[in-house]
Amino acid sequence: MTNNNLQMTLAEYFWKASQQIVILTPNKALNPDIEGWGSGFLLVYKGHRFLVTCDHNVHMEDDYSEGERKGIDYGVGIICNYSDPNNPLSMGLITVPGFIYYDVFDIDLPELTELKDVTFAELKSNFMLPILTNRLCGYDGSIWVHEGEPKLFIDADHTADLDISKEYVITGCIRNKIDGIVMNRATTFRGKNHIYRFSMPGVKRIGKSRKM
Repeated sequence: MTNNNLQMTLAEYFWKASQQIVILTPNKALNPDIEGWGSGFLLVYKGHRFLVTCDHNVHMEDDYSEGERKGIDYGVGIICNYSDPNNPLSMGLITVPGFIYYDVFDIDLPELTELKDVTFAELKSNFMLPILTNRLCGYDGSIWVHEGEPKLFIDADHTADLDISKEYVITGCIRNKIDGIVMNRATTFRGKNHIYRFSMPGVKRIGKSRKM
């Protein structure tokens, strides 16, 4: 694809447009623990910036089958893939508050009326840290995306309605595991007929959060 003379493969675009997040101890703890991993994307809509993710990342205790809300809000942090030059074993987070979620959709699209597992928060301040890529390798070991490249916002003006006759790609990085101070990542790439899984060991530790 091409964007303002910038050319990239589809795999590179998918990877740069997908944001890796951590789910943090609820109730705004000063030093939260990591409770889980997730993915989302950054969206620009009418001049406003948003982080969009699944509601189950923010409300892990809710019972979706019964429609029961527990009122427990987990924290969310965007993994920046950026280390403090004075502490190369650290990794910065940008914490994002103020998520909005739905119980009912009042729209004329029946196929979306049950889609309640979505939430978003407006990013009202400038980022204090850059949000960069981690390395993405193909199933053959080749590098598809190098580490340290800027992540992307999705512009809502360049989106389109879904078409069931076309194929789509879902990407993310949620199979992470912390072993001591090391965060190991395993990425799943879903092709049309195969699922490829490969590990990407890291030497990173989650450091202090930076709040939006």
